[in-house]
Amino acid sequence: MPNRRPGTLGKPAIASLLSLFLLLTILRPVQPANAQLPDFSLTMSFRGEDLPQGSSDNYNTVNLTSLNGFSGNVNLTAVVSPALPNGPVVSFSIPTVGVPADGNGYSQLVVSTTTGTPVENYTATIAATSVSLVHTTIVWIMVSTPYQPPDFSISANPSVVTVRLIPHLAVDLNTTLTLTSLNGFTGKISLSFSTLPGPAVIITPSTVSLDPGGTAAATLTLQPYYSGNYSVLVIANPFVYPGHDATVTFNVIPPPSDIPLLDYQLSYYPKPILGENLTVTNTFSNHGPALIRIDALTLSLFGYFSPTQGLPFNLTSGETRVFTAAIQIPSTARLGNQTLTVTVDWSYYASSQGLWFQGARINKSGNMTVAQSVTISTGNSAAQLTKFLMTMGPWILLPYLLFTGTGVIMVIRRDKRKQEEFRNRQPAP
Repeated sequence: MPNRRPGTLGKPAIASLLSLFLLLTILRPVQPANAQLPDFSLTMSFRGEDLPQGSSDNYNTVNLTSLNGFSGNVNLTAVVSPALPNGPVVSFSIPTVGVPADGNGYSQLVVSTTTGTPVENYTATIAATSVSLVHTTIVWIMVSTPYQPPDFSISANPSVVTVRLIPHLAVDLNTTLTLTSLNGFTGKISLSFSTLPGPAVIITPSTVSLDPGGTAAATLTLQPYYSGNYSVLVIANPFVYPGHDATVTFNVIPPPSDIPLLDYQLSYYPKPILGENLTVTNTFSNHGPALIRIDALTLSLFGYFSPTQGLPFNLTSGETRVFTAAIQIPSTARLGNQTLTVTVDWSYYASSQGLWFQGARINKSGNMTVAQSVTISTGNSAAQLTKFLMTMGPWILLPYLLFTGTGVIMVIRRDKRKQEEFRNRQPAP
């Protein structure tokens, strides 16, 4: 047996230790070089979207996918750039999404704009955060002007024409119609009008053509022979698109000699009695140069009443006339406050034009209190007087009773004397 120095191992021992190390190395689990921690991914259905001003969109889906067994809640946020006033607003239908292990979670990206959102290209940075895990992606948002179909506008300048009539002279009153192309409109437009029977109306030309972004003009002419207010509706009708219209008003003022000035005053007794007549006084004054005719009156109180006697009548310039009408207050009428309304229909003669014109109808009203007539008999008066004296005290009531009693005794004595005188005048049997 070979000699061995103390503190040294023999070859068999070293071989055993080496075998044990190799065995442990083989049995030890080895971490794969490509092993990853639990995580998730963030994807979008669309990377960009075009939104007209004043619209919104929620069709873009946010997809969160579990990786390596990840499970948990993921918070979604968005930042829009550039940050402009009234810029687009980005939000999520589900701001916190639960993602199951080896599964998916979903939310909808909601983008909203207003009519005041600036037309611009924006970017929205979408961030998905779960504890220390953060993933981002970018979505482009293009805000554009809403689509406008081809159209046009029509206007009149001036839209109100005011002139004074020159009697027996035909004058053309003109206004300019302007048509403007909108949103690339092109085509022909026919012009027509609608108005009440009266003066002649002419549109020249009756058809105009518009080019994209261009304008066209026409002339509207009114030929009045009499004073009055005339309204003309101009209708612009294209052959394909919807039409438009414009209204022009012509105020033809009469000459000074034809201007009527009628003043009307209403008066009556404000406390009528049931069953009695109420006298309504109507005062008319002509303060203008034109001849005025009062055609009809309608009184409204417990029904309608239109007097015919004395109507119609004329009022010359400077003349004042009073017209009275009586209304019977029904005995069954409701007591208390009532309203009387009087309607005056009148006309005036325009001497320079040789025509009668209807004046503006006059309506006047006033309030009254309908009362009931009260009749107090002598007996009732005496009883009321006695009741009053009792309230004043017995020292006043006793003299009153003594006086009335004395009067009764005096009447009885006077009657007895008359009876005795009558018997004395009878002839003896």
